[in-house]
Amino acid sequence: MVLIAGMAHGLNASAVNKGYMVFLLPVSEAFGIGRVGGSIVFSLARAGDGPFGAVAGWLIDRFGPKPIFLIGSTMVGVGFLLLSQSENIFVFSVIYLVLITIGSVLAFSNATSALVNNWFDARRGFAMAFYQSISSIIPAILVPSLAFLIFNAGWDTAALACGVTILLFVTPMTIWIQNTPESQGLLPDGRDVSRGKISGGRSASDDRLTGYDLSGAFRTITYWLMFIGSICRLTSKGGFMVHFIPILVWKEVDQGIASMYL
Repeated sequence: MVLIAGMAHGLNASAVNKGYMVFLLPVSEAFGIGRVGGSIVFSLARAGDGPFGAVAGWLIDRFGPKPIFLIGSTMVGVGFLLLSQSENIFVFSVIYLVLITIGSVLAFSNATSALVNNWFDARRGFAMAFYQSISSIIPAILVPSLAFLIFNAGWDTAALACGVTILLFVTPMTIWIQNTPESQGLLPDGRDVSRGKISGGRSASDDRLTGYDLSGAFRTITYWLMFIGSICRLTSKGGFMVHFIPILVWKEVDQGIASMYL
């Protein structure tokens, strides 16, 4: 489950979470909207992670990660296919902000991390770190390749390639996704199911670490410190990263080399 989540998230990140920075200059130039106009579209997409993330969380709690992953990854794949046919910035923006952004939030920003969380309790920190490592290594390899494709074949061809890759290699991963270990007769962290009854008369399947509900989390100082810290981090990072490659190009660095730095 960790490998599936990490690989799926990494492939999507190569096209969306990190790849959008490589698309910024070519798309802006193709539609004649300048860097400011282009950055508005991609910044709005990143801002959409917030409200849609809350909806994604509710859907995943209700239906589980598997169906949400299927729907979201399909939206991203189809979105990139349609994106490659965009003839103006309005069509491009609608497709990117609706299909690709919402699909990415559903399947990759939330469903994959929820999947890993479902399969681990005591070793959840290590599992999440391993998942994040996989999903970061893949873009480090693929983003320069995406940049090479954009600069040699055009951004529309690159978008088409992203769509085909998502639909052929990511969406089919749904087949192997299982929402919880209990649904497979297993327990989180690979604990032994044969232990039967444990302390307090509870069954082994009930032996999950407890946490806060939503209202309980809202009443802790820890939640609000993490909330404020995340806002500060994402605001400073997001505003800079969307212009990362344009800044280096302004400093007379080749776009291909800039993508490798990214």
